[in-house]
Amino acid sequence: MAVNIFEGARRIAKLVAALWVIGYIVAAFDLTSSVYVTYQIDDPEKVPMRAESDCNHSVDVTKSLDLTTSKGTDVSLTLCFKHRVFDNGAKLIPYLYDKDKTLWGGEEYSTEVLSYTQSVASNFKLSKSDEEWIDAQWWFVRLKELGLLVLIVIGGLLFLWTFTWVVGWIVRGFKGIPQGQDQRENKVDTSPSP
Repeated sequence: MAVNIFEGARRIAKLVAALWVIGYIVAAFDLTSSVYVTYQIDDPEKVPMRAESDCNHSVDVTKSLDLTTSKGTDVSLTLCFKHRVFDNGAKLIPYLYDKDKTLWGGEEYSTEVLSYTQSVASNFKLSKSDEEWIDAQWWFVRLKELGLLVLIVIGGLLFLWTFTWVVGWIVRGFKGIPQGQDQRENKVDTSPSP
């Protein structure tokens, strides 16, 4: 009885495909989806406002926070301290109004700006309306992540199928086995014997 290498290869490919799918099903249940939110702070006397766009990291200062809403939604939050062009043309981070209502600004790593941004980050609280918005966004984030997992699973299975087909095609070509068969047909010599 000859060993059928193609049947063994098919079994290995099926096992790898099953493990691939099971691994991603486990990963889908283990996802901890976080809603990413950016808050913009452009004035030390104004309340941070939820922003539609990300920070300009080349000129703005950012602080990252990980919070949880009252309903348990994980939030990855970025506080974006926007720069302002002052009278002298310098791009500075505003951090203080003095008693004469003069606005003070500083460089990104100045002691005053670091102290100000840390204070805002330490005292930051999500408003009730923002918590409700974040809780509503969780499903969209979750579905997007699950969609990405599905694409990865399909891509991996397509790669595995293509790889096994190509290897089978090459092996069949070297062994002279017709496509769709696992072995060569043994031709019986039906010519009359002399």
